[in-house]
Amino acid sequence: MQNGTWSPIGSITQGFIAPDGVFISSFGPLIATDYDAGDAEEFKKGSSVLWYTYSSGLVGPIVVSGDTTGHIAIGDYNDGADGHVSAFDAGAKTPIVTCGLAGGVEGVAYSPDGDTFISRNVRGFGEIRRFHHGFGNGCMSSAMAVTLASSGEMVMDRYRNIIIADQGTGLGEDGEIDIIKRPYASISKTLTGLAPFGVGLDQAEDLLFVTEPTVPHVKIFSYPAGSLLKTLDSSNGVNYTLGVSDLPNAVF
Repeated sequence: MQNGTWSPIGSITQGFIAPDGVFISSFGPLIATDYDAGDAEEFKKGSSVLWYTYSSGLVGPIVVSGDTTGHIAIGDYNDGADGHVSAFDAGAKTPIVTCGLAGGVEGVAYSPDGDTFISRNVRGFGEIRRFHHGFGNGCMSSAMAVTLASSGEMVMDRYRNIIIADQGTGLGEDGEIDIIKRPYASISKTLTGLAPFGVGLDQAEDLLFVTEPTVPHVKIFSYPAGSLLKTLDSSNGVNYTLGVSDLPNAVF
């Protein structure tokens, strides 16, 4: 979708059953998770032709993120049961490491300093966990002090601030977007009155995209101010939008 005009400029359909999370890497490819297919599908920059499929060990992947070196991490929801996060080298058939996690994995984000963060829901609340140095220490991780009602997808800005969807009860628009600054001990800013699922930043990190599949809307806020700039709906081609990424235009 063209940023600014918010008009559709293309689509990818090959290989998809139920696309969910989407990530556009700084080195070119677009990668989208497909929950029903149990895989993640990669497309070369500017191409709508399926180039590669990640499937080893995946059951119900819903989110994907990557770093600047070509590593990608795929979060597996596994229908809300015990899920996992798998880290792959770009184009690799098998993961570098797979870390099991109680509760379905909802979000994954790489930090500019190399750490990996995941969000999950377990024991009745949402939690964020940090894998220091990516997965250099294997599956050792620590829980952040902040908890949420029901964690969703998340993204990290260049200053290592976490932007995460708190889905609330999932009934109506009682969810919110939480911005959590280092050292991740408390919520720094909240955008309320939402039914959020996916979150994403544009390349300049001055636009924040929030998908609301149950409404269905995509809301665009200024970042970091948090002012609502635009609401996309069916007139913009938004019907049931889950994941979002942007480089250099928005992809849902």
